[in-house]
Amino acid sequence: MKLTSSYYLMLTTAVIILIAISPASAQGPPPPPPPDGIPIDGGVGFLIAGGVAYGASRLRSKWKQDKD
Repeated sequence: MKLTSSYYLMLTTAVIILIAISPASAQGPPPPPPPDGIPIDGGVGFLIAGGVAYGASRLRSKWKQDKD
């Protein structure tokens, strides 16, 4: 059996394709979904407390201006 240049071309092409596909299939699995019911605390509490303090400050300064 005589090997021709087209055989070597097909063999080279097949090897290049296999080498190129190998890194693409080496990806890890996707990350897991976040758990249900993620608690919203910490930041929201500080935001509400800041809003209450700001509102109280504005009301206090408004009442002081009305008295004068």
